[in-house]
Amino acid sequence: MNSDFPMKILNSRHLLLLFAAVLLGYSSFRAVSLSFTHDESLSYLAHAASDLIEVLSFKKVDANHHYLNTILMYAAWQVFSPDELVLRLPNLIAHCFYLFFTYGISRKTIHFPFVVCSFLILNLNPFVLDFFSLARGYGLGLSLMMGSLYYLFEANESPQKEKTYQIASVVLALLSVLSNLIFLNFYCALIVFLLLTGTLDSFYESNGLRSFWLRFIDRCLYLMINILIAAFILTPILKKLLAKGAFYHGGETGFWHDTVGSLIRVSIYGQDYPFNAVFFLQLFIAAVVLGGLLVSAIFFYQKKWPEQNWILFVVLALTGLSVMSTIAQHCLFQTKFLVDRTGIFFIPMFALIASFTFSGVISISQRFRNFSYTVLIFFTLMTILHFFNASNFTHVLLWKNDADTKAMMSVLVDDYQKSGGENAPIKFYATEYYQPAIDFYRQTLQLDWLKSGLHLAKLSEREAPVHFDYAYGASNTKKRFMENDNFFVKQNFAVSQNLLLRKKNTAQVIALYENAHLMMQKGELSQAVNQYQGILKNAPEHAPSHHDLALIYEKLGNVQKAELHWKLAIERDYTYASAYLHLASLALSQKNPETAFTLLKNVSRFSESPAVYNGLGDLYYYSANALSSPNAARKDFLEALKFYRKSAEAGNGEGQQKLARMYELGYGVENDDE
Repeated sequence: MNSDFPMKILNSRHLLLLFAAVLLGYSSFRAVSLSFTHDESLSYLAHAASDLIEVLSFKKVDANHHYLNTILMYAAWQVFSPDELVLRLPNLIAHCFYLFFTYGISRKTIHFPFVVCSFLILNLNPFVLDFFSLARGYGLGLSLMMGSLYYLFEANESPQKEKTYQIASVVLALLSVLSNLIFLNFYCALIVFLLLTGTLDSFYESNGLRSFWLRFIDRCLYLMINILIAAFILTPILKKLLAKGAFYHGGETGFWHDTVGSLIRVSIYGQDYPFNAVFFLQLFIAAVVLGGLLVSAIFFYQKKWPEQNWILFVVLALTGLSVMSTIAQHCLFQTKFLVDRTGIFFIPMFALIASFTFSGVISISQRFRNFSYTVLIFFTLMTILHFFNASNFTHVLLWKNDADTKAMMSVLVDDYQKSGGENAPIKFYATEYYQPAIDFYRQTLQLDWLKSGLHLAKLSEREAPVHFDYAYGASNTKKRFMENDNFFVKQNFAVSQNLLLRKKNTAQVIALYENAHLMMQKGELSQAVNQYQGILKNAPEHAPSHHDLALIYEKLGNVQKAELHWKLAIERDYTYASAYLHLASLALSQKNPETAFTLLKNVSRFSESPAVYNGLGDLYYYSANALSSPNAARKDFLEALKFYRKSAEAGNGEGQQKLARMYELGYGVENDDE
C-alpha cells in the first residue's frame, strides 16, 4: 500500500467537503426542529414583525434588535411565511459562508494534517454551532468576522489586490458589528491594527513629511471612510441602548475569570466530565497563547515571516487589542466584562491561535514536528469526541428552558381541538420568560382562541388559578396552580422539565358523567363507552369514569381493559375503594389470592366500607377451607369472623348473613370472646 495514502486522504478536499456537509445538515435540521426561544421571539415580535421603516430606523430600542439580522429576518418572512426555518434562514446561509471562510483560512496552515485539524477545531464547538440554528445575530456576525479575517490574510498574499482585500475585510467587519454589537471590539481592534500597520508602512516608504502623508492617505483613506460610516450608523444606536441600560449582560470580576472562564464553561456545554475540564482548558489556552507569542518573537528576531506565521502574528495582535479594548471599556465606562455569548468571537480566535502556533513550531524546527502533530491531533480528537457527546437535536445551551415550548403548543392545540372548543377562547398562563415564545406560536399559527399575556403577578395567589384554563412552567408553577386541586398535569416535558397544567372542568365533567352513568344503567353500553372515553380525553384524572368504563369492559368480556381502567382509577384516586374491590375479585377469579389480599389490606387503611370487610372476610374464609391444618384454619376463621362482624355492625345485610352463617357452622365461634 502507498505510504502516502493516509496523508492524501487527510489532505483531500472531499473529506473537508464531507465534514462541511454534515455540519450544515446538523445546523439545518436543528433550525427546523428546535423550538423558537425567548430571545428569538422577542427579536421577531418586537422588531422583525414591524414595518420596514421601524426596522431600519431602530425606532424600538432593545438589545434583541440585532440590526442586520433583523432586516434579513424581515426580508425572509416577507418572501415566505414566518416560521422557525424561514426566520433562521439568514444564519443558516451564514453557516455556509463560515464553513467556506474557515476552510480557506485552515488551508493556510500549509502542513496537511493541520488543515483538517484547524478546520475541525474551528467548526466543532457545540456552543458556536448553536447560533447558526437560531434567528439571532451571533451566527451572522461570526461568519462575517471570519470573512473579514480571510480577506485580511488574502491581502498579505496578494500585493496587487492588497487594498481591495483590505476594504473587503473592514466592510465585512463593520457588517459583523451591525449583525451584533458584540463584534464592535473585533472591529475596533481591526481598525487600530490596520491604522498602525498603514502608518508604519507609510513611514518606512516615505522620504519626508509630505511623502508620508500622501502615502498614509493612499493607504488609509478607505479606513477613514469606513470609520465615518460606522460612526454615522452606530452612534445613535449605541446612545439609545446606553440610555436604556441595555448592556446589562456581563461579569464584574475580570477578563480571565469572566470572559475566558465563561467561554470555556459554555464550550463544555454542560457535560459532566470526570476531570476538571475548565482548569485543563484554561491551562491549555494560556500555554498556547504564550507559545504563540514565543513563536512570533522567534520569527521576528529571525526576520523570517512565512505566511502561516504572519497569520499567527495578526490573530495574536487582534486578540490582544480586543482584550485591551474590553478591559479599557470596563475601566473607563464601567461596562461589564464579556461573558458566554457576548464574548463568542474569542472562541474562533483562540482556535486559530492554537492551529497556527503548532504550525509555526514546525516552521522553526522539524525536531518539533512529531510533538506538534501529536498535541494538535490529540486536541482535535478530544474536540470531535466532545462534539458527539454534546450534540443534540432537542435544545440549545443558553435557552434549554425553551426546548419544549413548540411541543407544548402542539399538545395544547391537539387538546383544544379534541375538546371541541373551536369557538371558545381559553386563557393561558405562563411566566414572562415563556410568554414571548408562546406569543410567537400564537401569532404565526393563528391561534386566535388562545388568550395569552395575562400574568400571575397582577393577581393574588388565590385568584390566579381561577382566571386560567392552562398553565405552563417549571415546578413552582405546578405548586402554585395545584394547591387548590383545581388543576392536573396534562404533560410533563423531559428536556426542559416543564409542565403543562390543565384546569379540571368539574361542572362539565360531572354532567357528562351522570349522562354516561345513566346510559350504562339502561344497558346502552356502546353509547356509554363513547361518552366515558370522551370524558377521559379531556379529563384523564376522572377516576369514576375509569371505574365505570372498567365495569362495562368486564360485562363485555374484555378483562384486560377492565383491569387497566380499574388500575387507572386507583392511580387517579388512590382512595377509590370500589376499584380495589373489583381488582381483588378479579385476582381471586384468576387464582391469585395473594394479590387480592394485598389490594384489600391496602384499601382497608383508608376505607371502612362494609364491602371491604366482606372481601377480607371472604379471603380468610376461603383460605381456612383450603387449609388442611385445623389450627391454621381456626386462625383464618377467626380473622374472617372479625371482618364479617365489622361489616354486620355497619348494618350491611351481606355481612350479617355471612356472620350468621359462621355462627351456624361454628367456624371460629368457640374462640369468640362473646
